[in-house]
Amino acid sequence: NLVLLQTDSPTTGALVTPEEIENLPVNGRSYIDLVGLVPGVAVNRHEDEGNDERTPIMGERAGNAVFLVDGMPNRNEFGGGPATVFNQDTIREFEVLTDGFKAEFGHGSGGIINVVTKDGTNELKGMGFVFFRDDNLTSSNSLDPEAEVSYLERFDYGFTLGGSLKKDKVFFFGSAEKIRQDRHLDYTYPAGTPDFIAEWQDTFDENTLDRNTRLFLKLTEQLGSRTRLTQQISYTDRDLENWLPLSAAGSLPSTRRSFVDERTMIGLRADSLIGNENNPLVFEAYGQYRNDPSQEFPANPEAGPWTAFGIFSATDTFLIFPDITTVIFGAGNGPNEINQEYGALGASLSKYVGNHTIKGGVDFLRTHVDGTEYRVVQNQLFATEENFLEYGPNYAGLLLELTTGGLTEEDGQIRLRNDYTGLFIQDDWQIHPKLTINLGLRWDYDSEFQDDDNFGPRLGFAWAANEKTVIRGSWGIYYDRYRMGLVRNIPAFGGADIRLIQPLVYPQLFDNVTSMAPAAIFGMCISPNLTDAEIAAGGATCPYGPFTYFGYDHLSNLVAPGNSPVPPGTVVTLDNVESLTGLSPDEYIAAVAASTPFIVPGIEWFWSPSGLVAHTGVPALQVPVTLDPAFETPYTQSYHVGVQRLLGEDLVVQLDYHHRDFENLLGTRYTNLGFESRLLGYPTWEEPSPTWGINGFGPWFEGTYDAVSLGLTKRFSHGYAL
Repeated sequence: NLVLLQTDSPTTGALVTPEEIENLPVNGRSYIDLVGLVPGVAVNRHEDEGNDERTPIMGERAGNAVFLVDGMPNRNEFGGGPATVFNQDTIREFEVLTDGFKAEFGHGSGGIINVVTKDGTNELKGMGFVFFRDDNLTSSNSLDPEAEVSYLERFDYGFTLGGSLKKDKVFFFGSAEKIRQDRHLDYTYPAGTPDFIAEWQDTFDENTLDRNTRLFLKLTEQLGSRTRLTQQISYTDRDLENWLPLSAAGSLPSTRRSFVDERTMIGLRADSLIGNENNPLVFEAYGQYRNDPSQEFPANPEAGPWTAFGIFSATDTFLIFPDITTVIFGAGNGPNEINQEYGALGASLSKYVGNHTIKGGVDFLRTHVDGTEYRVVQNQLFATEENFLEYGPNYAGLLLELTTGGLTEEDGQIRLRNDYTGLFIQDDWQIHPKLTINLGLRWDYDSEFQDDDNFGPRLGFAWAANEKTVIRGSWGIYYDRYRMGLVRNIPAFGGADIRLIQPLVYPQLFDNVTSMAPAAIFGMCISPNLTDAEIAAGGATCPYGPFTYFGYDHLSNLVAPGNSPVPPGTVVTLDNVESLTGLSPDEYIAAVAASTPFIVPGIEWFWSPSGLVAHTGVPALQVPVTLDPAFETPYTQSYHVGVQRLLGEDLVVQLDYHHRDFENLLGTRYTNLGFESRLLGYPTWEEPSPTWGINGFGPWFEGTYDAVSLGLTKRFSHGYAL
């Protein structure tokens, strides 16, 4: 039974009971949504479960929360949030601790969410379920009753089964669930989108397909009356195709991405009573292995990378920026692959000593994250409608190509390593039948921080002022985790060596260049309609300044002896340049550099990451390029006071005041260097710019959080509600 009045604990939070898990309506059957029943917890359903904005507890970032399953780690150390998402019918109950938790809990400052899974019994029990929903069962938008309901078809089916393999000795419990959802998400074209772009985008407008599999098996062996062994394995697999987040409903279909995620967890646990029958030493230990590979990739790679396309008419040529609405389409990030591997060990001993309950133990977690970082490509395309229809987004005209990624394949590799160790001791001391003092000390050590003095004291009390009133409070220091996702691009920690380059790319060489950007920025003037021979014969000059005037066929004429010039409108790539010109890729770039000098220092010709002829726009920069030397472990110093009051026999009201100081929150920020200081040959410092800068990583942030939480707990005849 749920004890309504907590007379011996200073911890705030609540237990979400089996009745609540079974009976409360949940959209999507995710237990995380039920966390919102606990005062001090917020759930933002527009964010992914692992996102730092998904489930914040007491003002902390959601990634700071500690997720456990049967006392074993279940947090995604790379991205935050829970790793394995369990079938709702696998969970017996779960506890959410929001403040004042004891020294046995560490490696996070943002609250504890501990899931307890079901066990088998001597009686064979099982259940099956099928949930179905489609657009015929969905109401229209309440803000626009006339709007059509989007297509939806969702099946969610599965079963659970538990029993004994040997009566009173060996028990099993298993569950399986399959979710299959097809959904069409509406989107809106930006005002002024031309019909030909809309028609092209419609070809990518496929339904979002979501396929989820969740499997769980647990065995429990009772060895005599004093030892219990538990083994469990869970596996989840999710394939999500053509994903369009609800918060980005204005994005065009070609921006959508697909995901593949797997989560495997194998856990072993032993609980034993040692020594005196009446007052034994309680021993608890676990070992765990987890493997969580994931992939992310563009759903429509044929649409090209993220592209801002300004539509030009025949009279709009030679503009730096278009004077007609710019349309953005394509995927900004290329494919990536991340594999997370975990090994965890833990053990504790506890015993009653007089009016003291003393417990001590150790936790260890090793995390390896290997993978390939995605490449970000963002283009500004300058082209006419005719060229776009003929060549598509990748080759229609001049591209200002912003690329963020490793300059080589090896540079794009992620190799993150982290070892965490925690030691703790705590004493629950019942000084008086009505007063309990909780004392504790925890030491946290993280291999990526130099700090070895991270001692976190914990102090709390619970005073039963009378039979119906408990006054409680706590103070403590809670050290946070090393946020591996933030250092994925910092080589010093094993992250990818990411560089930012921004070249100007010429897919058709100098043909169909519909922008004056090369002349305005780099002093290279290209004629849109005159050849080299016509410029020489007529004495034409550049209309934008005293720059050398090149014909649109200038680079097409750079061929080996005996080869014909490259035909107008031909896309020249790293793969076909030798067959078109008779020159190797290196020989052709050398010929381009020799015949097309720049007046701006430091500008060079090369083959772009997409395999096209390009020259320097902004020199390669590391992202981020700095690391704060004061790299210290983030922590929260917290205190709270509160009161619980029993009203009648079945209703408790509690009121708590919480205060938290956050220190050394890790993050990235811009150092605000001027744009010009990033070009070779210019001064290293200019006036600060509000829009350009270089990332730095370190403990930049701190803050405070104050809150008052109010909770009600009522006992009903068939369960409890919060």
